Amino acid sequence: MQNYLEWEGDRMVSNGGIVSEAKASSQPELASEVRAEQLQFIEFQLDSHIFAALETEIVQEVLSIKAQNVVPVPNMPSTVLGLMSRRGRVYWTIDLAMMLGLPHLSAEVKQYEVMILNVENLLLAVAVPKIKGMIKVSVNLVSTSTQSCPTTLKSYSKGSMTLHQEDQMRSPRVIYVLKAEAIARSGILHS
Repeated sequence: MQNYLEWEGDRMVSNGGIVSEAKASSQPELASEVRAEQLQFIEFQLDSHIFAALETEIVQEVLSIKAQNVVPVPNMPSTVLGLMSRRGRVYWTIDLAMMLGLPHLSAEVKQYEVMILNVENLLLAVAVPKIKGMIKVSVNLVSTSTQSCPTTLKSYSKGSMTLHQEDQMRSPRVIYVLKAEAIARSGILHS
């Protein structure tokens, strides 16, 4: 059985139950203020040092899928892993790290960690080395500057955020916020 996460209304659920539920206030005006102050992201690793995130609004589903269930397609760019089927739909599956100029996923991997994105009604499955989970951050923590962004990520990034580790001995973690539209429109995928 595959593990998965998906949105149902204001809740993120998995085949193991509710993972996260949006907190709503009994007073509508307070609830909208809380939502305005917090942003939600799916955080993932692109390699051992680079963390990134996508806004939860465009992430339709998060799942682990056996590598053998992604069928390679000949004559495609190397960033395209192949096609996968999920709930009667077929998705192009890409190696996001490779597309962004980072080391590609290991050919020996037995499971892909995949996010199915819905970008302007285009559905695309992106495989990454590790999905860390959902994070909520204050809007004030997200910087729109791409100055510190690695060169290969700049055209795909809309900013970054620095989160302090629970373990005070570890340095803060920088997470780059990616533009889903730039990923979906990448020339690498449309060549």
